[in-house]
Amino acid sequence: MGFISIRLPEEFIGETKDFAERDYRTIPQQIMYWAELGKQQELRNWQIEKMRLGLQQAQKGIVATESDISRVFTKCKK
Repeated sequence: MGFISIRLPEEFIGETKDFAERDYRTIPQQIMYWAELGKQQELRNWQIEKMRLGLQQAQKGIVATESDISRVFTKCKK
């Protein structure tokens, strides 16, 4: 994995440092940890939205094709 440098506000880095020290992480590890949590939440939100839409379609009698189901499961695995 390669690395790049980015500019972040000092206030954010200060807050990050406080959390990182408490949990025995470096600042980059803490930022990566938060990023992973955010990514997981986004995936859950996406899955919930897809289920909600699926329920709406089922209530309207709309049936998903095998292709639709395959496409959704492929995206969920990523």
